[in-house]
Amino acid sequence: MKRFFGTDSPLFRFMTILLELAEINLLFILCSLPVVTMGASYAAMTDSMNEMHVHGEGCFSAKRFFQVFKKSLKPMIPIGTVILVCCIGLGFNVNYVLKTMEGTGQDVSYSAGFMWYFS
Repeated sequence: MKRFFGTDSPLFRFMTILLELAEINLLFILCSLPVVTMGASYAAMTDSMNEMHVHGEGCFSAKRFFQVFKKSLKPMIPIGTVILVCCIGLGFNVNYVLKTMEGTGQDVSYSAGFMWYFS
């Protein structure tokens, strides 16, 4: 029983990896709340995952996450702003199409939106 719950057991290593992934995900979500910073937080997340893959479990550092986030924040803000503007424009376009097609073929537009959302 001691081998199964020990610190060198496969269960403990799996739980360590799971916890590190949860920490990376939480930092990604918190840093992505201002939508224009999503690119920088994605870059920090992928760097953290790469470090975790290369060096193994137990190497995740929030300090490293924020270093990469800070380094990639300035170049990613213009890209994030363009993506945000495009998403807002797409939202207005979909809203306009749904309002103008009211009563005629509405089920077709809803099914097209459903397919677009899940593709």
